[in-house]
Amino acid sequence: MQSDNSQTHYDYIITGMGCAGLSLICHLIEFDLIKNKKILLIDKAPKTKNDRTWCSWQKENTLFESIVKHRWQKVHFHSDTFSKLLDLSPYTYKMIEGIDFYNFAYQKIANHENIHIVYSDVSSIESHEQGATVHTPTHIYTAPWIFNSIIFRQPDYTFKHNYLQHFKGWVIRTHEDTFNPEEATLMDFRVPQVDNDFTFVYVMPTDKRTAMVEYTLFSKTMLAEVDYEEALKSYIHTYIGVEKYDILHHEFDVIPMTDAKFPDYGKHIINIGTAGGAIKPSTGYGFMMIQRQCTQIVKQLTQSKAPYFKNQASHWRYKMYDSILFNVIEQKKILGRQIFTDIFQYNPTDSVLRFLDNEASIAEELKLQSTVSIKHFVLGAITEANKRLKNSFRTLKN
Repeated sequence: MQSDNSQTHYDYIITGMGCAGLSLICHLIEFDLIKNKKILLIDKAPKTKNDRTWCSWQKENTLFESIVKHRWQKVHFHSDTFSKLLDLSPYTYKMIEGIDFYNFAYQKIANHENIHIVYSDVSSIESHEQGATVHTPTHIYTAPWIFNSIIFRQPDYTFKHNYLQHFKGWVIRTHEDTFNPEEATLMDFRVPQVDNDFTFVYVMPTDKRTAMVEYTLFSKTMLAEVDYEEALKSYIHTYIGVEKYDILHHEFDVIPMTDAKFPDYGKHIINIGTAGGAIKPSTGYGFMMIQRQCTQIVKQLTQSKAPYFKNQASHWRYKMYDSILFNVIEQKKILGRQIFTDIFQYNPTDSVLRFLDNEASIAEELKLQSTVSIKHFVLGAITEANKRLKNSFRTLKN
């Protein structure tokens, strides 16, 4: 169907209604920034399935505290050489199911007639002098600001790293009491390692017989579906120690893990979520980074400023750390599992979590770095610094 060239104007447009888009509209509603505003959300289809689970460690509550499925103060870490039950204090590890998140956001939206939803493919977005435009196959929408979480173009991976975090999860129900719902497993590296030795399982029990068991890989290629399933079966048999269980729910997802920057689309289009660099390249965690993006956007709008935010992940120091980790793992100088084993074994857990959240002090960062193989990380740092110089020269030539 061709566009009829008709246009509709809004104050804000949010393209993409995943975690980032729905988090942002919830923040706008919560902080009363929708009054006298006409807002549009666009996505290709409504979210009606429990298609994913978000876990994050938090010191403070978010807007979504009421829909937290379960929370843990203690988590296990396992590798072939080190196992420990970690006390997360002052953090709490929390889990939110996708369907609860979607329903929570939709219910908030339904209470406001000035927030409109359009279900359509987004053909393109563009920024111009006075605002920005969204094109769908049948209509054109304009606004002073577009908040976009749709990835239209891939980054330039020249001199950068490009990995995937892919995982298959089952919610299982055992026939007998099996789990301690007060203790989760954050990382278990005792499973056979695939590709680059960065394969682990996490276990999130919600009661004595029910848990999410997720098989996670960090690599450049996907597995066959049967390989994920066989790995889950093997882990449940070997480490959970049960043979009889029911699978209540399946979950599969792929997260881009890259130190490359996703393309910008102009000054009136604000990339959020994955497109806005909210996924921590070295861990795949993004939920809390998204909430911080939304908080900064709300703060700017409250002060009648342009809604730009400072992305923690884009700070040169954190970007360099992630790039160095990619380099070390790629060169196979140190096993990926060994890096995380050393970090958790020789450092206070709260310091590790601050570091992984890009919130550690420089002193904490230096202490953490001293507990891993300095030689290989220094070599990785030199390699990544040379790459950045080459990229700078290339940019100047262009």
